[in-house]
Amino acid sequence: MIHENTLRAFWDSGSTEMFAAREQRCIEALRRRQPLTDREVMIACGFAEPNQVRPRLTTLIAAGVLVECGSTRCPITSKTVRLVRLATKEQQTDLPFDAGQLAAIAAGINQQRSA
Repeated sequence: MIHENTLRAFWDSGSTEMFAAREQRCIEALRRRQPLTDREVMIACGFAEPNQVRPRLTTLIAAGVLVECGSTRCPITSKTVRLVRLATKEQQTDLPFDAGQLAAIAAGINQQRSA
């Protein structure tokens, strides 16, 4: 289970070790350039399938590490897609987590780690 203080520690140290490997790669891609679409994160991480990053981005958004910051038209699919970026430290530390939200975040991350 990821405790709220653990997420805050992410901002203090910059360490991504508490996250699964794919989540770490997504964060690192967004540290190099942002905002990015899901497909751009996929390409930056060296993955072949968008579904290798989409669930990770959703988990990171739920944890408050990333935020959706708009939308754009995908040049490949011509569909409107989301843009994501790293949340600021202020946004992260101001997030109110209740026990149910923390349990859901932790369950999703633990499920991904065991997969």
